[in-house]
Amino acid sequence: REWPKSVYFSHTLMASAYGITAVVGYYYKGNDVPAYLPSGLKDGPAKTVVNLLVAYHVLVAYIINNVPLAAMLKRRYMKGAQTSLTNHFALSFSMLVGAWMLT
Repeated sequence: REWPKSVYFSHTLMASAYGITAVVGYYYKGNDVPAYLPSGLKDGPAKTVVNLLVAYHVLVAYIINNVPLAAMLKRRYMKGAQTSLTNHFALSFSMLVGAWMLT
């Protein structure tokens, strides 16, 4: 029930952030902007902060999208109202590994 809401919310937020980043990047760098924007920055504190923010974004996006997805999959495919911590961990870890393998 909650997963579609979280997907719509997170994807709207991420699309807005990516759109703003693209506009600002192209405004300052034009066609010379690299595909991965932080690689266009010089080494230093600014690049470190940007890379940390990208890592934070990925972690938050994973949580926003996959916690409700895991809950939905548990309700649909695992018997009983309560699942063990081991089953919950196995499902969440499998989703994490699957997502990592797809990237």
